This record gives sequence, C-alpha cells and structure tokens, in this order.
Amino acid sequence: PDMASTPAIELKNVGRRFGALQAERDVTFDVAIGERHAVLGPNGAGKTTLFNTICGDFPPTSGSIKLFGEEISHVPAHRRARRGIGRTYQQSLLFNGLSVRDNLFVAVRGVKPNRFSFLVPRGGDAHVAKARDVAERVRLSHVLDVAVGDLSHGQRRQLEVGMALASDPKLLMLDEPAAGLSPVERPELSKLLR
Repeated sequence: PDMASTPAIELKNVGRRFGALQAERDVTFDVAIGERHAVLGPNGAGKTTLFNTICGDFPPTSGSIKLFGEEISHVPAHRRARRGIGRTYQQSLLFNGLSVRDNLFVAVRGVKPNRFSFLVPRGGDAHVAKARDVAERVRLSHVLDVAVGDLSHGQRRQLEVGMALASDPKLLMLDEPAAGLSPVERPELSKLLR
C-alpha cells in the first residue's frame, strides 16, 4: 500500500472479552504516520487493556488491527515488537538486579536475530554501543553501571522509555509514562519525549 496514505495503526471494531466481561467493544480509530494521540479515561476504562490488545499481550477477540497496512490481529506480541511496536507499561517491567546498561542491552537485542545467544558481547559489539547511545539519549549515561533497583522512580521511568526506544520502533506507545513522577521530574520526561 501507499505508505503516505496508510495509517501507522488502524483498529476496526476491536473488542476484547475476558470470559463474560467485555473489556473493549467496537473500538475503531486510526493514527496517521507522524501523528501523536492520547487515550484518556478514568481508572478502569480499559486504556491499558487497549494497549495490551494493540501490542498483542491480549489479542483481540473481535475486530481487526493493522500496523502500516499489515493485518496483525493474531500475530504474537514478540513478532509485533519485531515489526515495529515499542511500548512502556503502566507498571514497571525492568530487570531490577541488572544494571541500566544490561537492561538496555537486553532491549536492543530483544528484536534482533540470535537474541538468545549466550555469547558474551565483546567490547566493540554494536548492540553494546547502541545500548550506550540509548542511555545517553534518555539522559542515563551517568548511571550505566548502576543496578536498576537503586535508581530513583524518575530514572526508572526514563529507562523504561529508553528500553521502548531501543528497538527503533515505528510506533511508540506509552502507558502512563509520568505516573508517580514529581512535579520536578515531569518536565524532564516531557522534554525527553519531545
């Protein structure tokens, strides 16, 4: 399809059931390439469920999801990530016992071939270099060797954004990225996202 007119993401009549609970019903919208959108609603409205449905954590029980014109409704989450969907989660999903560098390295490798290789990366490894570049981009290069469990809440949120960006996503979805941040930390996150 013509990429200029193809939406980045397109949902048509998407629904998601959990047994008798209808969490989403007939969600239809699209987002053009380069557009930014927000999903607003009260707690329990289904915003995170919608993100999980788009990303493949909970595939839709009805309807259609297309990413750049390609039907992905029943594509597993890991394949959607490799096709270009990056995201953060409402609840932190970081490897607390690993360093910032190692978390970013795992994120960079996560969408690459041979991602499960047990070979220790060498000094000139491109994935290590990319992890270092992402750390600089999200303003965490000064804490590369710090264990994630020792980071401030704001730094953890920055790392989550970095991990989402590490795969060079074509579509970036942020689930409450400023949740729990102080009034001082929020402008820094906004600057980072811009």
